[in-house]
Amino acid sequence: MPSLPDALGLSVPIIQAPMAGGGDTPELVAAVSNRGGLGSVGAAYLTAEQIAATAARVRALTDRPFAINLFAEPPAGSPTGPLALPEDPIDPAIWTALAAAHEPLGLQAPRRPAALGPALDAQITAALESGAAVLSFTFGILPPAAIAAARDRGMGVIGTATTPVEAVALAQAGVDAVVAQGAEAGGHRGTFLHPIAEAMIGTMALVPRIVDAVSVPVIASGGIMDGRGIAAARALGAAWVQLGTVFLTVPRPASRLPTRPNWPARTAGTRGSPGPIPAVPPAASPIASWRMSMPWAMPGSPAFPCRTRSPGRCAPPPRRPAGPSTCPCGRARGSVWRPRPCRLPP
Repeated sequence: MPSLPDALGLSVPIIQAPMAGGGDTPELVAAVSNRGGLGSVGAAYLTAEQIAATAARVRALTDRPFAINLFAEPPAGSPTGPLALPEDPIDPAIWTALAAAHEPLGLQAPRRPAALGPALDAQITAALESGAAVLSFTFGILPPAAIAAARDRGMGVIGTATTPVEAVALAQAGVDAVVAQGAEAGGHRGTFLHPIAEAMIGTMALVPRIVDAVSVPVIASGGIMDGRGIAAARALGAAWVQLGTVFLTVPRPASRLPTRPNWPARTAGTRGSPGPIPAVPPAASPIASWRMSMPWAMPGSPAFPCRTRSPGRCAPPPRRPAGPSTCPCGRARGSVWRPRPCRLPP
């Protein structure tokens, strides 16, 4: 049986990272696939109907393979917490802080939600029927029945690991490839078997460790912005590389960013989104101030991904204030404006 890279017939070893919440568009996904890579739809926040519509748009723009990415349920006892509403009330201080942050933006005070967003079972069904060639996931491991159903349909299955232990668990679950997500990766980190602090392994240290730990192809992810990073990851044994931040700079409509981002000099991680996030000065923008001052690190606050599907996730304000805002990105963000090619190893 051919390996997943061979089965997909990609001409370049690049995956466009799924960026749930609007970082990717059908136009971007199709453009990457049309150029020989693997475009990915970040579908974690989409309903089943939205997944179907998005996939249909991608299929209208390309006949090449693409991926659908979902958030898996963290296993019981995971340090990152189950993807479910906590049984005990969230610390009242969290509600107070959230209400104070919402008021200046003209938003109602948040209330405990009845559900944590789209149902995973429905999302899985939609992904299986989407026409995508790959089903990928992060934050845990999809149910065995979902992995089996994807394989029965001829879909490739890709999981995300931030440690060798997680990679082995994914390989044992039957994935076709493992994303080795290093500490430099932006946005959401897929840790699910360790406390976040114990899983902050740099990409170039993590890749060879996972390559040695599993027999399936490994995909390097985190801080890779140009040919030099691709060549380095491949030299360490990665079959592919996964890039996200660099694709945030492409022109519209492939990107939803209106202008070239003004990356600040510093990034910060939070309990709510434990990956690098540009640390915008609080006075720069009400939106930036709101997001960077949220009490995600307070005791009693939900960890990601639970946090974005519970009290803190809300509709945007009626009028978005002008000025810079936060944007999850990788730690090598400064390189996106001066990419350098490099000959890939054979």
